[in-house]
Amino acid sequence: MNKKDTKYLKFNGTSWVFQKRLTSAEQEYLGVQTKVHNKSLETDSRRDACVKRDAILLQLSKARQQNQSPQYSALIKKYQGYSNEELKKKLGDQGEFLSENFNYINHPEYRGGLEEPTEAEILEYKSLQVLSGDKNKNIIEDKYRLRLSQAFDALMLEKEDLPDKNKKTYARSIKIFLQYLNKDDVLMYVIDRFMIRNFITALKKQFEPSTIRTILSNLGLIWEYARDAERYKSENPFSKQGLPSKDKNSKYYLNWTIDELHLILENINNRNDKLPIYIAWYTGSRLDEIYSVAPDHIYVEKKTDIKVISFKPEQDGKNEYASRVVPVHKALEEHISGFNGWNRSSSNAYGKYFGALKKKLGFTDKRKAFHSIRGNTATNFENLKVPEHIANKIVGHKPRGDSMTYSYYSEGPGLILAKETVNQLPVL
Repeated sequence: MNKKDTKYLKFNGTSWVFQKRLTSAEQEYLGVQTKVHNKSLETDSRRDACVKRDAILLQLSKARQQNQSPQYSALIKKYQGYSNEELKKKLGDQGEFLSENFNYINHPEYRGGLEEPTEAEILEYKSLQVLSGDKNKNIIEDKYRLRLSQAFDALMLEKEDLPDKNKKTYARSIKIFLQYLNKDDVLMYVIDRFMIRNFITALKKQFEPSTIRTILSNLGLIWEYARDAERYKSENPFSKQGLPSKDKNSKYYLNWTIDELHLILENINNRNDKLPIYIAWYTGSRLDEIYSVAPDHIYVEKKTDIKVISFKPEQDGKNEYASRVVPVHKALEEHISGFNGWNRSSSNAYGKYFGALKKKLGFTDKRKAFHSIRGNTATNFENLKVPEHIANKIVGHKPRGDSMTYSYYSEGPGLILAKETVNQLPVL
């Protein structure tokens, strides 16, 4: 911010005052008849005064557009035939309605049960005030009513050196918030913790925790900027909302449909590149676990004559349960036949290949990833009503509680039961 930037500002010895000669359109917008608008900004801080000034100027920038709007012109024409007495009565009724609504919304116990007055209702009040020659302060302008878009614009003016990428992130956060509210804009002082808690609940259905935290952080910074400018006394509603950390067990991934996976498989020419998908579907394994499998990790267990895949990812394993033996599904045998190692250098390399392919096929939702197949397997076990402790051991989930039943089934009856369970999975 330019330290010498005091345009439209005057210091009266105790506080800064906004002072500007008004156009006729701006007079009508503010509902005043004075040619020079003086408004105390109630601060001795030049920085705060500049922020308030910029926000007022943003409001006034809409005056010409609003003055020329068909809606405003229609209202002026509508009420021109009213007597002065009729105008003042209508003005009083409309003013009372707006005051009640604004006061109710601003009440500490307000919980979103009432919509804020619409721009049309506010515009009607302004037109009545102009026509009646009312010199009272506009009730809408008495209290500085900063909107989210205005706070954002003022913040961006100050942070003019902020990279465009960061500005776009802020703008995206605002867009998501306003879409949730189903509004084009929102008054800053209306935003409270109850509103944001419900907002977070809605976000959890669409985004991962890391993305939610970014959205809340961006909106919180804008709110704090407005608070510093307006001396809000309330706590930042976007902070300390108890957002959980990212669930490592694919809670925030979306399952694929069989048709979607078929489409992906149809577009893979290399048999070796299809195999990770099949292994993931029939074992619920992570990609790094799959790529840890060597040819000698696929063998027939002698005592039971059951073909198995041994997952022993060592350092790549997420936990001790990642190291396990899983019977080969009857439909998987044809796919692993002749397996002699992977043709890609690492699980990361395959992950990039898979990501590029799914994007090419139109699957742009980040929640649908290779890891989503693991969720498919867990869901399939759940639909089959497989006991949780057995399903957990097969897919490598940490079991709940202290149950160790079938915690080790590499031999005998346990392995037989596991094979019976795996073979219930639907064929891909």
